[in-house]
Amino acid sequence: MNEHHGAASPSQSHLRHHQGGGYHLLQEAQYMLNDRTMRLSPFVDRPWLHFNSNILSESAKKDIHLPKRKLILTDFGWNHPNATKGLSEFPRSLRSRELLQAFIDHPDFDPTVSWTREMAAGNATVDPALQYVVLMDIETCFESNYPNPVEQYQANADTQGGRLVNFKVQNPCSGIGLGGCHDLVGSILVSSLFQKHPNGSSLMYFECSGNGFARGYRKINPSLDLFIFSLSSAPHRQLLTASDMGLPPPPPHPVWLSFQQRQAIRNCESESPQHRPYLFTFMGKLGRSQVRQKLKAIHNGKDVLVTYSGGIANETYSSVLYKSIFSGAPRGDNLFSYRFTEVLSAGAIPVVYADQWVLPFHQKLVDWGKCAVVIPEKNARQTVDILGQIDPAQRCRMRQYCYDIYLKYMVNPEAHIAGMLKSIEVARKDRL
Repeated sequence: MNEHHGAASPSQSHLRHHQGGGYHLLQEAQYMLNDRTMRLSPFVDRPWLHFNSNILSESAKKDIHLPKRKLILTDFGWNHPNATKGLSEFPRSLRSRELLQAFIDHPDFDPTVSWTREMAAGNATVDPALQYVVLMDIETCFESNYPNPVEQYQANADTQGGRLVNFKVQNPCSGIGLGGCHDLVGSILVSSLFQKHPNGSSLMYFECSGNGFARGYRKINPSLDLFIFSLSSAPHRQLLTASDMGLPPPPPHPVWLSFQQRQAIRNCESESPQHRPYLFTFMGKLGRSQVRQKLKAIHNGKDVLVTYSGGIANETYSSVLYKSIFSGAPRGDNLFSYRFTEVLSAGAIPVVYADQWVLPFHQKLVDWGKCAVVIPEKNARQTVDILGQIDPAQRCRMRQYCYDIYLKYMVNPEAHIAGMLKSIEVARKDRL
């Protein structure tokens, strides 16, 4: 799912495994990351690594197809030059780890760049033809309920290498807009990179708090170079529509479709009752959500199934999703729902009940109006009537679009990163 800018040449593939006198390029690159608990995948072509290596002649470097973008990781926290400090003072969630792994395994990532030594110290060599995207190596994606639904940070903490798991200790970004984190963000935005290339440098920020980032934060930091991808935000959080977008919820229980099941989506066979006998389903926790209370009223035990305890006889969660034409993604205590992505993974059409929830990615990259059915929370009891007005031909188009978006931008963390990078690209072009 990585987003490539031009296919790698045969010489690049060879370079990835180049060895001479015991020298291995990728092995050397491991030491370019201060965070030794992270490993660069050997299955990714890395043109920036090849280009900046010392083992290639200048003539050989001319054959490397360089990307039009460079991804850079800072070194404030996890990637701190003092590796012991990075482990003992900076906790990390499992969600942040998987997003970080996807970021450093993107072909555009340059592991040779030292943020403090080059970009922050005024020594940045900036190519005006490139787009630069920076990721901060600090925990910003606090998700206490993923992948283990226990609502405890410790149970969902990255403990590799003996990393600190106390999220209340030495953690400046427990909420963007709070002192320490605001200062770190500000230091990046005034760095030599952003000063020298103001129209081509972007800071990508993951925000995973249940209620969105701090109310009014954009009043004190209106920078359009800061792209906040928020898991559970709404417009009243002062989103700048030119820079702020939704973050895709990770699916704790994705459904894996067979080739035949995927083909049924492609040729519209999924619209037949034999493939998808349930008009609408929702299986989940009731919690304190009022909209989930309302959905109880539409359950008929036949083609509309809504259950909050146990399961459905002779069915699994995955089988119910696959057999559903539409499936609910109602808000819980927060606006977002993991079920949104799980529904997409099953080839079902998501029905969203979360007033003003900002859906993932840039609106010009993904038009959710072609896929999801968004029903105001107050109208949840009208769900069956609303869905009944969508004919099979339209359902097929919606399902195909949904599943294409899932495979391209939602299927795994690598796809999430690709979608966010593409969203930044679209947003910048949209400003021109």
